[in-house]
Amino acid sequence: MKRHLYVSDLDGTLLREDALLSPYAIDQLNLLMEKGIAFTIATARSITSVREVLKGIEIQLPVVCSNGAYISDMATGKHRHVHGLAKPHDQALLQLVQEKGFTPFMGTYDGTQDHLYLGKIVNAGMEWYLHERQAAKDRRLRVDAKLEAALDEYILSMNIIERREPLAELASAIQAQFGEQFQMYLYENWYSGEWFWLSIYDVSATKGHALKILSEELNFGMEELTIFGDNLNDLSMFQSDAYKVAVSNARAEILALSDKIIDTHHSDSVVKYILDKEGFI
Repeated sequence: MKRHLYVSDLDGTLLREDALLSPYAIDQLNLLMEKGIAFTIATARSITSVREVLKGIEIQLPVVCSNGAYISDMATGKHRHVHGLAKPHDQALLQLVQEKGFTPFMGTYDGTQDHLYLGKIVNAGMEWYLHERQAAKDRRLRVDAKLEAALDEYILSMNIIERREPLAELASAIQAQFGEQFQMYLYENWYSGEWFWLSIYDVSATKGHALKILSEELNFGMEELTIFGDNLNDLSMFQSDAYKVAVSNARAEILALSDKIIDTHHSDSVVKYILDKEGFI
């Protein structure tokens, strides 16, 4: 059988609505990889969060995290490639965000370890996120930290949690000042009610760019890739030459670019698709 690489998004695609994998999905993914099927993920989550939600999944290949801000080893959590916010634009961005009255949280890398800087908690959406990270015993946490200290490290992502309208205005202000210097995604957090996130990355930090790096390292041509996704942060992957599979709950923009549409993420449809393509069902 021809070599093939499967790459799946997590939230809204591979994971169920409770942000977990079903026991069936865990068993079948491990079976597929034991049989030599090449499988990995490309997600907005940090490597810390990925290792939490995919505990029990024996992914041997590098994983794309933080929307392409880095590519990491699943077993060790160590980064193979890092695309942080370019300096000195990171400092100017933080200044603008704070001048507009927002308190961001930032994922950083100091060359050895990851950190997660959280300033003052100013709304229930941020409080939910803090409690979620504390419950996970996230060792990256730097709570009530001086955010400017993050500028001494690589800022992998800057995130602001607020209602949609203020974040849309902030995104417009950032684009007006910086043009296309950053990648920005504005989306509702499925797991914390009506709170929205504005996630900001370096212009080079996309899933599509990371996927190109990964495929070249693993010696796969883009025509040998099948990708799965649902949301706007998957657009860069869906604009590639890979075979594109969307879950039926995907955004219209993703559905329009897909080569195939499968069932929703509630039904383990990604796992079932791979099993079918590889002749296991």
